[in-house]
Formats: sequence, structure tokens, C-alpha cells
Amino acid sequence: EGDAALPISPLSPSEVAEVGRLSCDRGPCTGGTAVWLQGEHFTPELLVLFGDVPAKEVSYVCPELLTCVAPPSGDDERSRTVDVRLVSAVSGRASRRPLPFHYRAQSAASSASAAAAAAAAAAGVSLGGMGASVALGAAAASGAAPSGDVPRPPSLRSCGEGDAGLPISPLSPSEVAEVGRLSCDRGPCTGGTAVWLQGEHFTPELLVLFGDVPAKEVSYVCPELLTCVAPPSGDDERSRTVDVRLVSAVSGRASRRPLPFHYRAQSAASSASAAAAAAA
Repeated sequence: EGDAALPISPLSPSEVAEVGRLSCDRGPCTGGTAVWLQGEHFTPELLVLFGDVPAKEVSYVCPELLTCVAPPSGDDERSRTVDVRLVSAVSGRASRRPLPFHYRAQSAASSASAAAAAAAAAAGVSLGGMGASVALGAAAASGAAPSGDVPRPPSLRSCGEGDAGLPISPLSPSEVAEVGRLSCDRGPCTGGTAVWLQGEHFTPELLVLFGDVPAKEVSYVCPELLTCVAPPSGDDERSRTVDVRLVSAVSGRASRRPLPFHYRAQSAASSASAAAAAAA
């Protein structure tokens, strides 16, 4: 960690480690946004740079996935965009195709949040937090962008949409595909939240269920990463929590350790948004 620029030189074609997508592309200037990077040829010694500043808590998951925490931008009063790229801590060589990350000034965000809170308090509305300390949720919590506005991963294949429940039976120990973390654990009841799943033993035929509803645009990336879009909860007026789990489209067998996803009722969110807009 630190503010010192690192010497950077292009990687040779045979050594290229490149980032293809970010789970979240914006956050507050104070840093702290959890970001997952999907790409290719990742190795454990890679650093993740936001501009010239190394990211915090970089974790190598597999050759296609790194996770990290965005560092502070260095200027809380000025919004700006920086390049996110990879650099080898061993050779100093860097990736060649950076992706943009947008830092948002805190002064404007604080003013908007204060106005929304005051208006909501006057109206007797409790503001529901979009915040999560993981990937996309952190950006939503900071007001960077509603989860529906986060760039959605392109689908490699669509794994079943609809509201029908699927028959589920436990996987045998030798066949377990489990989810360890979600990039975002909450979103609006209307659906549309981009969610990345990190885990183990993933295969291309897996469906992702939110409760009993299959997720949209499920994409298999590697045995440790799936991406999808949360489906609607089925009731826009009622906040609720559902289990996220995996089920095989071939056998109907499911993972055994679900993770919670929190749907937020739109009535409260709409009231808060309207109050914030009026105050602004």
C-alpha cells in the first residue's frame, strides 16, 4: 500500500495478464470499495493499481479472478476517473488494457445523503441501506450507482429464467459445488442486480437460485467464478431475504451451504429517492 508510483513496462505477449471486467467500477474518494477483477493469466504476485496507487487486500483466487479493496483517491473533494491495471511485483511489468474506475467526491455525496436523511426523517421514512462490504454492495452503499446501474457481465449462456421452483436434492460429497462469497448481497425487489459468485467446483450447467427463482444471465467463467443477474423477488412492496444456492440443470442436485441475499422493498426506496430529489 502507499502512493508511490511503480515502474511499469509492457508485458510480452506470452506473459500478458489482462483484466476483462470489474465487479464494480465506481466508489467514494475515501476508498474502501471491494472490487473483483475477472480476466486471464492471473498469478499470485500481481498487484492491482488504481491510477498509480496499489489496491489494498489483493487476493489471488484463480487464474481468472482477483479480489481487492480500492485505495483512497488522494483527494476527497474531487471526482475523477483512474485506470485500473495489473503490475507484477516481481518484474514490474504491467497489463496493457486498463479499465476505468470512477472516484466520487465525498462533499456532494455527503450533502445528498444528509438531505435525503433529513427529508426521510421528516416523513417518517427509514432509509434502507444498500451497503455491503463486498464488491457491488459497497458501491451502492456509497451512492456511487444503484446496483442496477453497475455494468452487467455479458452472458455466455442464459440459464433458465422464470418463477418455477426446481426439484432439489443434496449433492454427494464428491460432487459439491459451493458458493463462498457474493460480490453483492442486496438489491431492489425489482431485480437487475449484477452478482458475482466465488466458490469451488463450479461447472457450466449450474443454475443460480434466489430462493426458488433462477437468476438471469448466468455465465460460467471458471471453476471458482460464476456471474449472474438477480431476478425480481416477486413482491416489490415487501423487503425479504432469500437463500442463494446452486442447482445442477442436469441432475437437479443442489449445493448445501446457501448464502443470504436481501431484497429491498421499492416503496421505501422510492420515497427516499423522491425526498432526496425534492431536498436537492
